[in-house]
Amino acid sequence: MAFTFADSQALGIILEGILYGAYVVLFILYLTLWRRNNRGFGGPLALAQILLFGLCTLSLCFDISVTYLGNVCPILACGLRSLQHNTQVPDVESASSFITARKLNLGSVSIFAVIDYLAQMILLYRCWIVWDRRWVVVAVPGFLALVTLGGGFALAGLDNLLCGKPTTRGSSVFLGQPGLR
Repeated sequence: MAFTFADSQALGIILEGILYGAYVVLFILYLTLWRRNNRGFGGPLALAQILLFGLCTLSLCFDISVTYLGNVCPILACGLRSLQHNTQVPDVESASSFITARKLNLGSVSIFAVIDYLAQMILLYRCWIVWDRRWVVVAVPGFLALVTLGGGFALAGLDNLLCGKPTTRGSSVFLGQPGLR
């Protein structure tokens, strides 16, 4: 039996939820240590860590919404329609929730690009401190992080422009379905 698109999304959400749970525990430990050791605000690094946690939470919410709207809602709506009218179950593309899921997916990709950039900037800041505040050490990685952020937004925009046909339920993601119309 082939691994379907819905199965891969469900597995992704399960793994993301498990890793997010570990991140929540680590973030609570970070806040506890920060409050115990620092009396003041904590500086830009603490603000960046809090922003990163908020964006990761938002990303998880978007991913769960995309999976629900893209897979569960069409199945429920099509199942009710087929029971009432005794018809065949239509394709995922006919479900109205697919358009909403595409918009949420666009937001999710954009948020992920910002999360990636922010995490790289935190790491580069720490490297900059360790390497005695030498700009030479962080110049090239900082530029590449900025290029990665731009590439993430470009990919999200390209995906929005060239919206491919969705994978139908029951088909495999590895069977070479074309992504462009």
